[in-house]
Amino acid sequence: MNKSLTLFIILFLSISIFKHRVGNAIEINGLIETEYNCIHSLYSSFDLIASVGSIDNNNTFLFCNSTSIECEYGYLTSLNFTSLNTKASISLTSQHISCFNKLKKIKIDSSPVSPDITSFNGKNNTEITLLNVDNIYNLVLPSVSSKISLIIDYYSCGFSFNITSLANFASVKITCVDLKILNNINFNPAAIFGDLTLVNVLAIPDLSNVSIPSITYSLNAPDVYTFSNFTTHNKIKKILVTGKSAKPYDFPHFPANSLEHLEFSLDQLTASNPINISHLNKLNYFYIGYNPNFIYNYTIPFKPYPILSNSSNSLMKISSPFIKLPDFSENYYETIILSENGIESPLPLWNKNYSIIKKLDISNNPISGTLDKSYCNLRNLIMYGTLINKTTLPSCFTCYFKDINFKNNILGTVSDIPNNSNYCKTLIPSIKFENNRLFLVGSDLGFEWESIQTNDSEFFVRDSKFNIVNEKYLIYLAESYPIPIKVIEFNFTKSLVTNLFYLSNWFYLPKPISVLLTSKDQIEIKGQYFSYNSSEVLIYINFFQVEIISSTFDTIIGVFGSNAGSYSIDMAIGDRVISFSVQLNIDQITDIPQCPKECNYPNGQCDYNTGFCQCNDQYYNSDCSEVPIPECPIDCGPNGNCEIDSCICFDNYYGNQCEYVNVSIYAIEEATENGGNTLLYGFFGNSFSIFKVNIGGKSCSLNHYNDQMINCTIPPGKGVVSISITIDLNTYNFTNIYKYLPISNGAGAADSSNNNCINKCTSTNNGDCINSVCVCKNGFQGYDCSSISPPSKSNNTIFDNGDTTISNQDTNYQINIASLLEINQNNQIIKNHLLKGNWNLTKSTPDNPIQIFTQTLSDNKDCLITATLEEVRVKRITSFAGINFTLDDNSIKISISIKNYRYQSSLNSLQLTFESSVLNDNNNNNNNNEIQYDSSCNIIDKNKIDIDNQEDQYSNYIIIQKNGKQLIGRIISRVLSDGRSTFSNTLVLNKTKDSIVTALQLPHCTKECLIDPDFQVLVKFNPITCGNSDENSSKTAIIAGSNNNYNYNNNNNYNNNYNNNNNNNNNNNNNNNNNNNNNNNNNNNNNNNK
Repeated sequence: MNKSLTLFIILFLSISIFKHRVGNAIEINGLIETEYNCIHSLYSSFDLIASVGSIDNNNTFLFCNSTSIECEYGYLTSLNFTSLNTKASISLTSQHISCFNKLKKIKIDSSPVSPDITSFNGKNNTEITLLNVDNIYNLVLPSVSSKISLIIDYYSCGFSFNITSLANFASVKITCVDLKILNNINFNPAAIFGDLTLVNVLAIPDLSNVSIPSITYSLNAPDVYTFSNFTTHNKIKKILVTGKSAKPYDFPHFPANSLEHLEFSLDQLTASNPINISHLNKLNYFYIGYNPNFIYNYTIPFKPYPILSNSSNSLMKISSPFIKLPDFSENYYETIILSENGIESPLPLWNKNYSIIKKLDISNNPISGTLDKSYCNLRNLIMYGTLINKTTLPSCFTCYFKDINFKNNILGTVSDIPNNSNYCKTLIPSIKFENNRLFLVGSDLGFEWESIQTNDSEFFVRDSKFNIVNEKYLIYLAESYPIPIKVIEFNFTKSLVTNLFYLSNWFYLPKPISVLLTSKDQIEIKGQYFSYNSSEVLIYINFFQVEIISSTFDTIIGVFGSNAGSYSIDMAIGDRVISFSVQLNIDQITDIPQCPKECNYPNGQCDYNTGFCQCNDQYYNSDCSEVPIPECPIDCGPNGNCEIDSCICFDNYYGNQCEYVNVSIYAIEEATENGGNTLLYGFFGNSFSIFKVNIGGKSCSLNHYNDQMINCTIPPGKGVVSISITIDLNTYNFTNIYKYLPISNGAGAADSSNNNCINKCTSTNNGDCINSVCVCKNGFQGYDCSSISPPSKSNNTIFDNGDTTISNQDTNYQINIASLLEINQNNQIIKNHLLKGNWNLTKSTPDNPIQIFTQTLSDNKDCLITATLEEVRVKRITSFAGINFTLDDNSIKISISIKNYRYQSSLNSLQLTFESSVLNDNNNNNNNNEIQYDSSCNIIDKNKIDIDNQEDQYSNYIIIQKNGKQLIGRIISRVLSDGRSTFSNTLVLNKTKDSIVTALQLPHCTKECLIDPDFQVLVKFNPITCGNSDENSSKTAIIAGSNNNYNYNNNNNYNNNYNNNNNNNNNNNNNNNNNNNNNNNNNNNNNNNK
């Protein structure tokens, strides 16, 4: 190989090593190309390129090998910049360094810089250090989002900083002897500051209204007279003061507004008087560094201490050579650290009222004496390195030396861990119930409630303000009564005791199960609900007291002579006492008779001689299980019963003491338009001082009334009116439920003028008005005798889902019982129960004209709704609710029963809605377009839906008129409410050109509402004198009208509510309707063929 080829290979490899592609970027000597170009341009601009090594004849440079540069993963992350002053006129600007993408630190030493150097858009919380750099007192502020930290280090600044010139930095640290900070915050009140550190400053600046998260002063011989400016730090949360003072000074005054954290360790601090810091109620962290003269009367000079607004995680640490411990009763810090202070005074008694203090560190102090048992109530005591006698420690400490960290806090690391379980004989737990809370109580329960484990997901030890360390821990908060009765297993995991403890959360009497008399002069009683505290156990056998050796939850062992025989045993566990007799033999177990379910104590007590329960007076059954009605602190009066601590009111009463009446009206016997006697049936209460009735705004003079009936005399009136009843101070309103009866023209007598009947029965040739009802003649039919039967007979179909179709030639009429609504007094829907499509066919036989459907409501299970649909085949006269009327053949009669409906309020009522529609048969093109006339030869609108009724009628009608035929639906304006006839109004909820939705407004019937409408198809009669003797081509449907013509217009909001609630229901039933239409069309074709 020749020399030229060798040199070429070496050059090629060198270039390959120092310049290669990494992903989509080209990397040059450890830097991606953009980073390399950035540092190359910077060093070239300031003639620094020669200071960087190169191995390819200065074609590329090894910047990452320079001691002034640090690189990481292809990026320059740290730069120490010092200009060689070859181009003194050039200053370092932000543009020189903005091309670095991950620059974390830049230190500029003794080099000219532009004030915009700090406007560099740092991308990684860049730290900029300016060391002995001029022209920095008017720096350009960075954006807050750039998160730039600024460090300025000058021996002597020689200038001042406006405080606002330090804004927008993540943090600022300035080291300068003669630095002055000027407060110009008023020029920029919204300035945002980061943490500020001032090193070697001589004066504390005025920082009034300057909001700084944290400020640190590292002082060296400061002017102590400027310490008064600490009072201006009113918006600073954290203050740290360290360093050396040239002269003594008193503790400065700090403002209370914001200060939460104070560390003060500047030396030469003295105290000539007690220092009041009670105003610093937000000071959660308080540290005073070592100052040998900072004492007053041999103790800490602070008094009083602040009462902290939030003591959680608070800490106070004082380092001064005081001899006496402070008064802990005035201290409100969770953690107090007083270690290594030379304290000699003995420990005072610890008070349970010091419950805020959770940790006390007095380690490495020459405190002597003994540790009192009262310190068992302090959660965390650190006392190693003291002279306190370690051999007389309370058992609450020694019992838990199994925990090495705990033991070291008390003894230090030089002692072995005791392992004798005798240290834990005083661990005696039990359970106590207080104010709906269940507590674990006893002695030596441990310093950490978290270390006590149970086997139950409900009953476990938890943190609480009621806890007392080692004595009382909350285990259950009874939000409901009673508490579920359980025996709970407790494990004290950090104690030297290895056995488990079993405790009941209910205080049963002791339950003996067996007795054993041993040959070793001992008696052993097995059972439950005993105590671990043997000192509260007393046993007498034939009046001889037994010496108790040990006691647990289920076993008591005592000393007793070994003589067989019959014995009477009295057992007391505290104040729980039982007695029983038993025949004992040596070394033989004798079982004690047991009672069923432990007599459901405390309902009764077990007789352990017989095994039978002795129930308390108000309980009975073999296990005393019958629960009595407890005494109640509330007087429920005659209208309710008290259970526990509240009233359970009888039906129709409510209130805290059942003092209010649920007034309701379910039936009315109305007077005629001449006025007179009227009866209201319902519920009105039985205790009142004021009782008034108004009907239609007129006083109804009371004749007699009781809780279920009102008899009064009403003045003359007419139409449908409302009723108001005033009972004491409450008035109950019932809207449009009273209808004056029209004056009859005599029983069975015809009114020659027909004035009392709707449309005057068309004419005297068409019908006579008898008892305000048209009795048709001469072949006329309909509610006003204006119609005749259609030329072809209608085909009636009752489907299995309860839908009904009446078809005549090319016209199909559909009738659906749609829904049951519960409404309040403001006509607002409270409940909407969908009936359509939910009927169950319960009774149907071939050729039987009657079919019965039922359904129950999903959220009102006791309510049963029954619909009886009958195809009337023979004309007949019938009656309903005292009203006589004629049922024509080929009509449909519907009877609806609603039983046992439960209302949301006694003032609410029900509405039963019907949907009726008329459709053309699209397969029949035989449309009749002839003009039709009424009896006065007025042209009749072919397509019309309207109400046609009068106030003095007994029935309601609505007309749907289309192409010559009428579907007449008659609804008697009476219902049977709980067996009584009463008025029922009818509303129009919605109507279109082909359909109508009507609502029967029912009374507040509680047992049963019964409704009885009927439907038939007729043809409007066309007089010959008007030029057309054929039946007209209009179709008319009449369904359930209203006595109040304003109902449709004034109920738009109500109708909208109804429509919104029922849109989905209608959509769900379209398929059923279409199927019904197809069936009807087939039936029509069959009829035509016939």
